[in-house]
Amino acid sequence: MERRHGGELVMGTVSGDLFVGGLVGYSEGTVENLYATGTVSGGRYVGGLVGMNTNTVENSYATGNVSGEFEVGGLVGENYGTVSNSFWDIHTSGTDISDGGTGKTTAEMMDITTFSNAGWDIVGVANIEDPNIEHIWNIVDTETYPFLSSILPDDGLPDDNGDDDSPAPGFLILMVSMVLALAFYMKKNKDCADTVPLDPEEDPMEEPSDDMIEEGTFDDYV
Repeated sequence: MERRHGGELVMGTVSGDLFVGGLVGYSEGTVENLYATGTVSGGRYVGGLVGMNTNTVENSYATGNVSGEFEVGGLVGENYGTVSNSFWDIHTSGTDISDGGTGKTTAEMMDITTFSNAGWDIVGVANIEDPNIEHIWNIVDTETYPFLSSILPDDGLPDDNGDDDSPAPGFLILMVSMVLALAFYMKKNKDCADTVPLDPEEDPMEEPSDDMIEEGTFDDYV
């Protein structure tokens, strides 16, 4: 069965030993119309987009920093297939080497003609908040990298108060942890309610009787 990747956005940091890619470590399928911006590091077969490609990569790009020991590429670490109309940023990646694809400067990666001349379905827009969904790719010419019209990118630029408008990773982890803890708490209390039903004849607010209290000293309870 052919596996196909498309319409995806990948950010963050990826690390490993063998077959490490910003999107795919080892690809046997068709990779098209996607991009990766995360930092990638590994030992061997390390690529900004794909660690090792054995099939097809097309109409895609990578901009993340890439580092490794052997078979390292800004777009593809090792290629045994076809790479067409795909690019990587030679400045942000830290390398001008890739086993497939075309290396471009940051300015060229933000130039719509780089991609329209390669046959991409791309159109310029005024800003990223107002995409043109009639085309697969959008770009704010000379200001942004191409982005998928169906997925608004985090521009990584400071907002009006000077802060980065992207959520901090620690905040996201905290929120997920809180949700999981709340779910566990609710499940635990539901299980207790199911297994220990209240006696309808008992008054939960009733004062304990003497035979319900064991004698002891204060020190027994501190």
